[in-house]
Order: sequence, then C-alpha cells, then structure tokens
Amino acid sequence: MATARVLVVDDEPAVLGWVSRALSRKGYDVHAVSSPLEALLLAHDTPCFDLVVSDVIMPEMCGPELVKRIAQLCPTAAVILMSGHIAAETLPEGAAFISKPFLATDLYSIVEKALDPRVCATDGPAQQPREVGAERRTRGRFRLTLEVRYAVPGRRAQVQNTGSGRTIDLSSSGLCFTADRALVTGQELDISIDWPVLLDGSVKIQLNLWGVVVRTNGTATALEIQRHKFRTCRTGLEGVPQQESIG
Repeated sequence: MATARVLVVDDEPAVLGWVSRALSRKGYDVHAVSSPLEALLLAHDTPCFDLVVSDVIMPEMCGPELVKRIAQLCPTAAVILMSGHIAAETLPEGAAFISKPFLATDLYSIVEKALDPRVCATDGPAQQPREVGAERRTRGRFRLTLEVRYAVPGRRAQVQNTGSGRTIDLSSSGLCFTADRALVTGQELDISIDWPVLLDGSVKIQLNLWGVVVRTNGTATALEIQRHKFRTCRTGLEGVPQQESIG
C-alpha cells in the first residue's frame, strides 16, 4: 500500500501540531506548514500531495483559495477543509469538511474516506500522479518577475554591497534572479522581495531570504535558500513602515 503524502496548513500552531502528529501516528507522510504561501512554495517544489488538509480562515490567504491554487499543481489531490466559523455548504465543490473542534477518530474517518480512491497499490495506473509530480519537480518553480533587493550581511551601510535585480523563478530551496552586476559564487546575501499578495486586501507582504550564491552566468545568479520568512509591512502613526513576522 502506498504511503499517502499529506499537506497540513493551519496558522494556529496548536492545531497544526495536533493534526500533524495525529496523522503521522497513522503512518501518513505529513508535511506541515503554518503559512499558505509556504504551502504554495512547498507544493511547487515537491512531488504531488495526495491530500491537502487546510484551515479555512488564515491571514495571508483563505483555505478555499489556497486549495484552488494547489489544485493547479496537484489536480488529483483530495481536499479537506477545517473550520469552526464557516458552514460546509459555502466551501468549494468536491472538498470534504470537518468542523472544529473535532476528535482524532473524526479526523481519521474523514481522511480515510477522502483518500479511499487515491491510495492504491504501488503498481498500475495509480502511479501516474506521482510520475507527473516527479517530472514537475524538475521544472516546477514559481515563474515570477519581481523586484529583488539584496545586501551582503553586516555591510548594509556600504552602498557598493547592496544592489537590486529581477527574479527569474523561485522555489522553497532556491532563487534565480538577474542582478545589477555580476555576483560571486559563495557570497552570502540577504534578499527582500515585495510579494504580489495583499494581506486583508491592504497590507503589503515582503518575502525575506537568506542564502548563498551557488552559480552565476554573467549577472544571472542562482541562490541556495537557507531560510526564509514572510513579513507584513504596515504603516505606523507617523507614516513610518513597520515590519511584523508572519511566517
């Protein structure tokens, strides 16, 4: 029997941890993230998930919108949405629903039902989704054209050690971008990108990356991402931008 790959998304750490542990105990291959944007990055950079279990109400993006985007990458993935604040009839067609709070037995039951037609023997046609996912992994990255601002850590005050560029593509582990000058392999960079999503329709989101340049070709640069974090950019009482971590 194939082990189902399950993506769990919830911005509440207690719920995320409890659901993830419960499903792991049942033998599922669980991947847990607390941010919809992290979920999208993960979905782009790994083989297809068999099941997505997502909260409905989250700061960056609602659950129905998230699973709609993931479905473009993993069209065979089953979907379970969970919430204590929304009626099941308002959810996307085909999505299963579980109302918070719920027992582990309720979770196991709805997961088994959602996966029943998808968890099959390791031979035969059921392998097709995984082959598609493996193929997509080699090329499945965000194709984005966004402004990049970079700096060498610890040298932000020196103009010659800061610069800008444009993204080429992005995954959870790497960034390709064109810089305003040739960079050096092995160089550590702090990078910020204004993300093309508004929180609550008005608050800007910034993606901060820290990594090492692993390959260059002229000004084309490949960065290995060591860590990343999404931050909100709010405006204070005196018009001064303020940043808050949301990742």
